[in-house]
Amino acid sequence: MNPLPGPDGELLAYELFLGLASGNPEAVRQALANGADVNARAPEGMQYDGATPLFVAVERLAWSKANLSTNYLEITQILLGAGVDLETSRRFNSCSGAGWI
Repeated sequence: MNPLPGPDGELLAYELFLGLASGNPEAVRQALANGADVNARAPEGMQYDGATPLFVAVERLAWSKANLSTNYLEITQILLGAGVDLETSRRFNSCSGAGWI
């Protein structure tokens, strides 16, 4: 599915990143099913401004290991299954999420 341009695409990206921020795999699945771009950048003004979904999920996975949370592992798997671009990097950092998995 092609991502939607303009305000609808931005709303879907916001929906996707809210699901990521809350660690909610179902919300991430729903946002992608609704047409969110799996390679979107975090909307301006949100935490992780400019980061990709994979970057956020893998970083959260690394931090959540101490809490033994499996949500971010599931979210990472969802993103990989949705065809995330493994080479896409965070805008402010030369590190990509692909280097962490």
